[in-house]
Amino acid sequence: MPKQNRSSASSSSSANRNNNNNNNNNASTSASTTTTTTTTNTTFRRRCRRIYSFIRKYRIWLICLCFILVIILMIIFLWIFLHSDRSLDDLFTKECVYSHNEYRKKHRDTKPVISSKELSKVAATRAEKLVQIDRLEHLPQNNNDHYYGENLYMIYGGYSDCRTVTKSWYQEFDDENYDFQNPKYDGKTGHATQVIWYDTTRIGCAQRSFQSGGHYPKQYTVCMYDPAGNMIGRFKENVFPPLYR
Repeated sequence: MPKQNRSSASSSSSANRNNNNNNNNNASTSASTTTTTTTTNTTFRRRCRRIYSFIRKYRIWLICLCFILVIILMIIFLWIFLHSDRSLDDLFTKECVYSHNEYRKKHRDTKPVISSKELSKVAATRAEKLVQIDRLEHLPQNNNDHYYGENLYMIYGGYSDCRTVTKSWYQEFDDENYDFQNPKYDGKTGHATQVIWYDTTRIGCAQRSFQSGGHYPKQYTVCMYDPAGNMIGRFKENVFPPLYR
């Protein structure tokens, strides 16, 4: 029995020593964590003070820099705003070139047209004028005695792409049963004959729209052609019959 008591006392003493060691380790870990946190906070505060000191020292230069950046951004946005329509006009002209050439290739010996930024600008100016006067009208041309051909289109209550517009112009041949064996000018087919006019080599187009009466959209389309078509006395050599219908 005495031996058992000593063994029990010895075990209890060993357990106490282990508990003391664990407590010491926990205290050491806690102290280490506290020290690390304190060091991190101190470093952060030092950095904040350095940044604050830098801003105070160079605040005038920083304000000037921000002011310059704002001006630069305003110029960039203004440039984008002023040129957005021109970029859209170039894209629209390319769409019109494709649509025109789809119909031109149906006709014997008729070559494809190419896009022209110059004509796109002319078309844009004239489309904007049509929006202002709000009616379809072939406006006087003032381009150093160089006359361009012109096709106009207007839609009310919706929007049209160039494929739809060109199809509407070309449809005049079928609507009026145009006589390709005896080609001549007719006001009812003038859009169609301009679309396939042989001598025309380049085109430029633009669209402008607005809310008519504040409720429904109205869209004007203008295409300019160079050289101009529908020249009286020159239909035989410029308006060829279709290869197929």
